[in-house]
Amino acid sequence: LSHALEFTCGFLMAIYGGATVTYVHSLKPKVILESMQETGTTCMLGVPTLYALIRDDIERRILRTPKSVLKTNLLNTSKRVSQSVERKLGKNIGRQLFSRLHQEFGGQIRLFVSGGSALGEELYDEFKVLGMPIYEGYGLTETAPVLTVNPLQRSRKGSAGKPLPGVEIGIFHPDKEGIGEIIAQSPSLMKGYYNNPTATEAVIKEGWFHTGDLGWVDADGYVYVTGRIKDVIVTGAGKNVYPADLEAIYQSIPAIKEICVLGVKSGLTEDIHAVLTPNPNADPLETHAQAEMKKEIQREIQKIGKELPSYHRLQHIHVWFEPLPRNDSGEFCREAVRRKLLEELQQERPLFSEASPTQSGQGTNQEEELFRELSRLSGIPPQEIKEDTHLYSDLGFDSLMTIQLLLFAENHFGVSVSDQVAPTLQTVGQLLAQVRFQTPVADKARAKGRRIRSSRPYAERSAIDRWLLGSCHRVLSLLYQKYFHLKVYNQEHLPAAGPYIIAANHSSHLDGGAMISAVSEALGPQEARRMHILGARDYFFDTALKSWFFSTFLNLVPVEREETSLAGLRMVKSILSGGESVLIFPEGTRSRTGQLQEFKPGVGLIAQELGVPVVPAYIQGTHRAMPVGKTFPRRRGIEVFFAPAILVETAPPDGSGEGTNDERYRQLAQEIRTGIAGLASGSDTRAANR
Repeated sequence: LSHALEFTCGFLMAIYGGATVTYVHSLKPKVILESMQETGTTCMLGVPTLYALIRDDIERRILRTPKSVLKTNLLNTSKRVSQSVERKLGKNIGRQLFSRLHQEFGGQIRLFVSGGSALGEELYDEFKVLGMPIYEGYGLTETAPVLTVNPLQRSRKGSAGKPLPGVEIGIFHPDKEGIGEIIAQSPSLMKGYYNNPTATEAVIKEGWFHTGDLGWVDADGYVYVTGRIKDVIVTGAGKNVYPADLEAIYQSIPAIKEICVLGVKSGLTEDIHAVLTPNPNADPLETHAQAEMKKEIQREIQKIGKELPSYHRLQHIHVWFEPLPRNDSGEFCREAVRRKLLEELQQERPLFSEASPTQSGQGTNQEEELFRELSRLSGIPPQEIKEDTHLYSDLGFDSLMTIQLLLFAENHFGVSVSDQVAPTLQTVGQLLAQVRFQTPVADKARAKGRRIRSSRPYAERSAIDRWLLGSCHRVLSLLYQKYFHLKVYNQEHLPAAGPYIIAANHSSHLDGGAMISAVSEALGPQEARRMHILGARDYFFDTALKSWFFSTFLNLVPVEREETSLAGLRMVKSILSGGESVLIFPEGTRSRTGQLQEFKPGVGLIAQELGVPVVPAYIQGTHRAMPVGKTFPRRRGIEVFFAPAILVETAPPDGSGEGTNDERYRQLAQEIRTGIAGLASGSDTRAANR
């Protein structure tokens, strides 16, 4: 009764409704089932761990499936029949198919309710197919406690249900997938933490309670909880990775019994680690059996990883042969897992020596250089790196580290790996093959990349292309001057000519036109036409018509939105080498709130590797004129502010210097963001003084 969910829903609601409440003094499933038979229980409230215990008990003790292959096959067939009927006819016949099982629960059970932690799709399916759906809910002690629950007869797998009457649920700062912090307003919200106003102010803001949980809401109002904010892993490529998503993906491997994904600090970012326990199909006391089991799991993980984006690949895998720590609600105790993992890493990590031999002293000078670079990037001693070493799961590479490695190979060995070939390089041996045997594939890919009209210098484009681009710019300048009353400030900070990079905030499709018009006003139409805008390939170049339109009229150059690609870097280098400028939006996508988002480290990589000045710019007013989701712009004033250029020196070719490349990229991206944030603060002050 000390648990808020049990006290309110299990105790007070039952008394209010005149029902009988039965408490048992044991968590043994057999005792619980006998009590349900004796009392004719109609409703049961529990946590997922309790339901898992009951499921395992009825399969072992009542159905006796582990001891009989025939009974196991019969049970599985009956489950498939139940699922098929419900899928085709919309009717659950589990109560009829498994009537004997229902008698074990007393024969009167109408519904199960789960709370306290995520139920899990597998457990939900196991009970539903038996004709006993579990209705999952969500809440916190601070909200006394229930905020959402699945409606009767309309539960959805994986969802915590819909808000209760009087409860409002919102998603604070959602990302492009709609995932953000769950916030709530409720009549049952606490007044505050006892004698702790600081903690209260941290979670209750403008009447909304900030839960600290991540989630999203579907079109029908069903809430889905994806994890805790503090559990989110921020990779070196600037991607947010949700452990629960990866756990659900890799849990499908039959050899894995349980898996806990967490982030471990590596410089300024985090690496993705997975701690897992195998299914007991081998004697864990036998060293040989353990090694074989680890290899099998590794192969399956790599097989799945090939089909996933690089930021969803497990970088470090740890196999434990004892159960993972869990809390009272049955969830992984991530802090306990983290503490134990860090202790193991401290013991296992050998000291790195510059003089360490590579591959037992064998190999060419090129290969030795490559092994030293692999060691520098991963922190793994070179003598431990072999040709069958996996770049992602063994060395912990992410997309940004892969770009650094391919740049090293290109700059040192003249090996140019195309973006088509790069994802297929999974092991050190495959990379060595590229170094040993140069193929013409990369040259063809690069030649193809140069044919994109918007990547060519303005002077080399056809007369009709130059006329179309100039005409569009003239129309844009007129539109922004007359309709949006464009104003440009601090234009003296723009270099008189390229090469340079303009890095700007992004909250509207009007941003590109605003910058074109601002540069045209500051430096003249010719310089504006020599500015190339980096645009998301998956949005602006997904059809031939859109590709032609945006590259012809707005000088948009296709780049990958989520990850910096080698082909994109080469294209930007080609543009800047021609003395022209580039506009980049480091946030990667439009801000839905108009507030400055976190920057992708790719802008730091581009600036550092190419060594050109970066001009921070702040665009104000475009979000009010045409925010995300709007098609037609409103008449609002637009202003563009420029900050002094940040002068960048190219990274040392040997990776020396202060900090790792990854740290330098992220620090530079943060420096650029700070410059834009300063402009934003100044523009707000200017607006307040008007």
